[in-house]
Amino acid sequence: MGHAVEIVDVDCANADACRYCGANRLGHERKREWVQQCLPHGLRYRNAVDAATGKVAGMIEYMPGEFAWRAVEASNYMVIHCVHVPSRWAGRGIGSSLIGQCVDDARKHGMTGVVALATSRGWCADSRIYLRNGFEVADRAAPAFELMVRKVRPGAPAGFGDWEGRLRELGPGVYLYNSKQCPFMRGGRNRARMEWLKSQYGLDAHVIEVQDHTQAQANPCVWGTSGVICNGEIVNYVRGGDGALRKALGRMGG
Repeated sequence: MGHAVEIVDVDCANADACRYCGANRLGHERKREWVQQCLPHGLRYRNAVDAATGKVAGMIEYMPGEFAWRAVEASNYMVIHCVHVPSRWAGRGIGSSLIGQCVDDARKHGMTGVVALATSRGWCADSRIYLRNGFEVADRAAPAFELMVRKVRPGAPAGFGDWEGRLRELGPGVYLYNSKQCPFMRGGRNRARMEWLKSQYGLDAHVIEVQDHTQAQANPCVWGTSGVICNGEIVNYVRGGDGALRKALGRMGG
């Protein structure tokens, strides 16, 4: 693994001082508020810190499925929200080590196992790291998500549930989801999109700030904490993606 790595757990005592991934001060502030909100519900946020440089060499964030901010049916599972290793530290086993700690936590608490979302479209880990660590593909959802599951004992299966039904219930129009969970999703982009949609297309977009796990789990986009939905189509789940939104608007006659 190269340099020694120290695992730093975020708790109520150090949540304000802990370093989070994020692009600017506002993103960090929003993330700290979210962490404080979720710690009482079993959130685990861990940084792997390079002992030689003091820099964050990796991170993982997960919590029990009952309180997860992903739209999954995963009662009695740990749900990984995010695992990330910067390219400078890639290939040293840091990501697998962090995932292994999550699996150990699930086993220690008598849970059925661990689930995580994976996609080949970027922004979160693809399936390869999970397959290397004993996970299997259990379900799929638009636009390109796979639900990765590793069981540690017998129990009910996990899945995405009826995300297509939730999408139909949402109805026509443009819906922009955002939350404090990801420090890169600061909200300003969706407000700018809303103004652009009004001026260019005459559309009144619905901007939805996801406030709690119940709202996240009801999101038609299984990512839960963000998403761009246009006339019943999940266009994107991360920041950016205006090109895909323009194409979707064209398909709906915008």
